[in-house]
Amino acid sequence: MRPANPLALLAHGATVKAAGGWGGLARLFQPPVLPPPPPPPPPPFTLQQLGAWLHATMMRADEPPHLAAARPAICSVYADVVLLQSTVLTLILVGGILFFTLTRARYVARLKGEQRRARASASASPSAERDGPARGTLPGVTVVMPCKGVHAQSYSNWQSHVTAEYGGPLEFIFAVESEDDAAYALISQLINEMSGRSIQLVVAGISFHCSQKVHNQLEAIALASRRSSYLVILDDDIQLHAHSIHEWVTEMEEHPSLFVSSGYSFDWPAQSAATTPTLLVLVWRMLAMAAFSSTRPSNVWGGALIFRREALQRNFHSLLDAWRDGGYSEDLITIALCRKHCLQIAVPLSAIFPNRLAEPLSWARYWGYVCRQVFTLSTWAFPFHHYMAMQMQATLFAHNGVSALAVLLLLALAVGAGGALGAPALAAAAAAARAAAAARPPPSWAQLAHAALSAGGSGARAAAAELAQPCGRTGLYAVVQACALLALALSIKMSIRCLAELCNALAPSDAARRRGRPHVCVKHISVLSLLATYCLHVLIVTCAYVRTKLDHSIVWSAVRYTIRDGRIWRMERQDAAGRWYSRGKEETLEPALDKAARQAVCRLSAGGATTSTSR
Repeated sequence: MRPANPLALLAHGATVKAAGGWGGLARLFQPPVLPPPPPPPPPPFTLQQLGAWLHATMMRADEPPHLAAARPAICSVYADVVLLQSTVLTLILVGGILFFTLTRARYVARLKGEQRRARASASASPSAERDGPARGTLPGVTVVMPCKGVHAQSYSNWQSHVTAEYGGPLEFIFAVESEDDAAYALISQLINEMSGRSIQLVVAGISFHCSQKVHNQLEAIALASRRSSYLVILDDDIQLHAHSIHEWVTEMEEHPSLFVSSGYSFDWPAQSAATTPTLLVLVWRMLAMAAFSSTRPSNVWGGALIFRREALQRNFHSLLDAWRDGGYSEDLITIALCRKHCLQIAVPLSAIFPNRLAEPLSWARYWGYVCRQVFTLSTWAFPFHHYMAMQMQATLFAHNGVSALAVLLLLALAVGAGGALGAPALAAAAAAARAAAAARPPPSWAQLAHAALSAGGSGARAAAAELAQPCGRTGLYAVVQACALLALALSIKMSIRCLAELCNALAPSDAARRRGRPHVCVKHISVLSLLATYCLHVLIVTCAYVRTKLDHSIVWSAVRYTIRDGRIWRMERQDAAGRWYSRGKEETLEPALDKAARQAVCRLSAGGATTSTSR
């Protein structure tokens, strides 16, 4: 054998020693260890995972497993917050409606007392209860009525306007879009029958720059007589009381600081027309009526307005310009102007005008109605109006959105509680019935039913006790919210009855009253129907709000309005073939502005001539 080289042995020993022994030397010849590969990216977050995470978040961590499994996902802190918020909002609404009802109830009691004293003291005419002042003692009034089409109550409403008892000169101006309008022939018939009254019929023409209603009333306002001191703007779907104009003018005369006086419509369905859509219209009106609780509110209704003629025709604070240039809702523009300049608004206690819904309303017409009401909040004429509209939108969405969530939670809790309590109750009842049936002698049907009901009640109580711990707080809040909704329905019913008594008291000479039947009858409207209608109302209004946010156009009286920056940007109409057509906004706006300027110059020159003559 060949002897080892000493130098090689020494070098080998040094290498082994430096490597830490034979084990270290072995590690030197091993391949290098690579770092682990990065983990794969997580899968995308799916809706199922989101629902599972929300469910796990809403569950309480300290609950036993069997209670956590039985506990529905809606029994959570989020549900408690929604129910509490909805309860607070509902109670605020109840307070507003009750305050409105209380003020009107006191007025009705005072009015009935005055009528009893008048009947007791009247000798020549015992039936005369509220004689107006002698004609000619009050300033002149021009009543403007923009009309579009006819309905079942149109002619009777116009008669109530024209035959109003007022102690001063009255003139009436009806404004229609064209002679083809169905209202044109009916108004012509009214003029022939009421030949002793001062009635004009104006054809305003087609508008492409503001809503057709606003255009009609602007044309009628320009024709108001200079002998009139006040201008009244009325919708054709309300019925005036005999002394409504007199009380309006008296209020304006006694308080010179008032800028405008208004009223509100009481839409009540007849018994044959008390369908769900008509009840929804009634609930909408009653909820909005809470804003007119005071005689000096901060709101007006466009269907009943009275201005001082000189201030309105002179375009006070550019009100007519705001109406004319892309105006859609004249009442919201007036509200914004009054709030901006701190102008006073009056609503007399008697300014509640009945509107009988004699025909059932279809769901399509109701959906268009509620969308138009919500759509008005998307329009504005100046920056302050924009701010006010945004505030109103936020209030509407917050109240109806939270209330809609609360209604859905109540339904889910009711279904969940019914399932959680019904299954054990049915199982216990079935077991008890089988045990009783197997007994000897066989029990009677009454004993069998008693045993089943007793066992079912015990099973339901046991299930309720098991679910009381995880869902007790949410269930308590749900009960409180249900009580608040019931209180709201009761307050609406009380308000409806009070308004019916008010309208009947203000119409003592009506033929129905002489026959012993009330003019307004709301006995067929129940509290439960109002409760169910309100729950449906908040859901529909929330959907209508979302719809108006997604689509900036609305169809009103066969005209499609499209808004941009709060104003009407485009108006489309249908021709005889059903095709939509439009014209430029400036084509009708410029002639309207020129006409308004000429009328203003004529008024100024006439005013100057009158002043020179008087001097």
